[in-house]
Amino acid sequence: MNNKELSDIVKVTAAVLVKDDKIIIAKRGPDDRLAHKWEFPGGKIDPGESPEAALCREISEELNAEVRVVEIFDVVFYR
Repeated sequence: MNNKELSDIVKVTAAVLVKDDKIIIAKRGPDDRLAHKWEFPGGKIDPGESPEAALCREISEELNAEVRVVEIFDVVFYR
């Protein structure tokens, strides 16, 4: 992978939120790309931010909730 390809990588994080044996997902807003589609909440990782910190920040911004990262479920790379 060359430097250009490395700089084009977008790092994101998403949460599988479980409460009372139910999985919580979010619906995209009407003005979002892929409007009204369901997704696991999360978002882009800022430079210098850990995936766990990014996830907590994104959940706070999107759902006005606080979460604790218990474990990493999976890591995926794709083009």
